[in-house]
Amino acid sequence: MGHGALIYPAKEGADCYEGSYFAAYKNYYQGVYGYYDAQKVVFSFMTMIDNRNGFGASLKIPDAYKARDYADINIQLNDNKIYGECEASDCPADGSFCKPVEKYGLIISGASHNGKDLHIN
Repeated sequence: MGHGALIYPAKEGADCYEGSYFAAYKNYYQGVYGYYDAQKVVFSFMTMIDNRNGFGASLKIPDAYKARDYADINIQLNDNKIYGECEASDCPADGSFCKPVEKYGLIISGASHNGKDLHIN
């Protein structure tokens, strides 16, 4: 009932963060997502299967770069596979605890001046 993985920079103030070779199946939110301070994010060779809110990467523009435009921002999604709904049902046969939801494969990726804290209260 959550994310498959939240990928973030290894240290505060890093210019880039990257993730690769991960698979996520039937997560309630994103299979993989990132939305942290950096100029560049790269997600490669991942497989997403039947996740509710897809898969994606975004960037929070670090304070040091807020005066600049978005020209230096780089988001790369390389050689990833995204599969839609599979035959395995999200609901038990008797429907006892089913919550049908709309699903999509890719969440919009972009950059903004606000992101998410690593540990959200």
